Amino acid sequence: MKFGSVKCPTCRDEHKATSASHFPVSFIAEEFVKEIKAIKLLVLSEESAAQEEATELDGKSDTEAKPQTRLGVISERLKTLLDEQKNSVFVWLQNGEHMYDQMNKYSIQLGNRTEQHVQHLEKLHNMSEKKRNIVQSLRREQTKVKNMIDEGFEVRKELTEVLKVFDDVKLGEEVGPAIDQSLRCIMELKKWKQMCQVVFPHSQTIHKSRKEYYTTKRMFENLNETEALWTITGSESKVRERYWVEEGAEAPAPLSIPEKLADMITLQGITVEDLMERSTTVDMLMRMKQTFCIQEDYGGIRSSMLSLEDGRIHVHCLTNNPPPLNTTRLPIKDLMKMLDLSSTLVFLDLSWPVSIRRKRCTTTRRRRVYIRLGLDSTYVREFVVLCTGVRGYAYLNTNFNKVVNIGTSKEYVVAGDYDLNTGMGGSSIMYHMPVVDEQPQHQRVYKQGTVLLKHCEFIIVTGSGENRGLCGQAIGQVESGMSVLREAVSRTNIRDVAVLDCGFVLPNP
Repeated sequence: MKFGSVKCPTCRDEHKATSASHFPVSFIAEEFVKEIKAIKLLVLSEESAAQEEATELDGKSDTEAKPQTRLGVISERLKTLLDEQKNSVFVWLQNGEHMYDQMNKYSIQLGNRTEQHVQHLEKLHNMSEKKRNIVQSLRREQTKVKNMIDEGFEVRKELTEVLKVFDDVKLGEEVGPAIDQSLRCIMELKKWKQMCQVVFPHSQTIHKSRKEYYTTKRMFENLNETEALWTITGSESKVRERYWVEEGAEAPAPLSIPEKLADMITLQGITVEDLMERSTTVDMLMRMKQTFCIQEDYGGIRSSMLSLEDGRIHVHCLTNNPPPLNTTRLPIKDLMKMLDLSSTLVFLDLSWPVSIRRKRCTTTRRRRVYIRLGLDSTYVREFVVLCTGVRGYAYLNTNFNKVVNIGTSKEYVVAGDYDLNTGMGGSSIMYHMPVVDEQPQHQRVYKQGTVLLKHCEFIIVTGSGENRGLCGQAIGQVESGMSVLREAVSRTNIRDVAVLDCGFVLPNP
């Protein structure tokens, strides 16, 4: 082709055609020739462009020419590959940032744990110093006692010898000296006895000794119980089973470091102290709905969930359902010990059906009311017990019973009949409950938001004016949610309003 002639593919000889019609036409060969010519033209254009660039760079130095040397035009495929790699770099940078944040938070948690153990070591050191001082005091006391015993032994020995002298008395003049000697020994023994009674035991030494002994004994008993409860061998095996993947099996999605830490704590369990410290891991467990409080009785295990809302820990009412597997569990009695009944915050979740016109259906809406309880009394304790359900009875799933003085400034609502749920039942569940005066207390003024307790039913004043005609014991005040109550009492049928959930809020440490 280069020299303008093509040999015959059959005889490999050159033939001459007198006209174009005599030339054998192969369309495949014709297309191939066109492509070869196009490639040749492209190569010639690139060579001419390279010569022009070389001519422009002749007058420049090597250092100036090197950056402008054109190695070739980047194709679309290379650009796509470059963009993909760039996106990959961005993704890995983000992954690295996430891991950096996780490691940083984990390092802070380790530092906090280390500081806690250092504080414990300091307390143990102070305790050991107290122990040493008590041991030294006891040894000094024991030394004094031994010295007094030796003195008493000598006095007793002299008195015993006086008895022998009495036996040996044969003359009248020997009686007087023997009696004098016996009186002297008796006085010494009497003095020794009085000294023992006055000096021993040393009250301060014995008091400190007993106090430290029983404190340490209880500490070791709790330590043994805690070690038995926190059987780390079983927890570690569960953790290994959780993250172990058999060969050939599909690996689960990797967990982040906080999620792994939360998972390990779930398997090992947490304490009330961990809950009150409000670490990131414990908060994550509550957000993941992995923390429950339980109550064990003859009927089985009852449980309720702990939730984190608005930065506060909410303990919900107990139900007859056991907690799910692989969740953290805390005894509800330990949580209730942390309540200050003179300022306990409880909550009621109210719900009622709401119709949706566009969708032509009915749904329920949950609204929350917070009540701040007042002075610690039997009435307050009963209200807290009925909000938690620790005695089997609760306000959970009860309805509002009636609204009195509807639409007036003296309006109030009555609810909380856990027994019949009609307003006709429900006695007090606390023992030795003071009798509530059934007559209206006209000398007392109740304002909007006041909460009263009558037997087990509670009354909430919703009217804007002063109300004097109520019977019951005031136990607290609505802290938030008055608009919810006003909307509830404005319904045509107050029985539609139900207590969907209730409980209390743990105080901040």
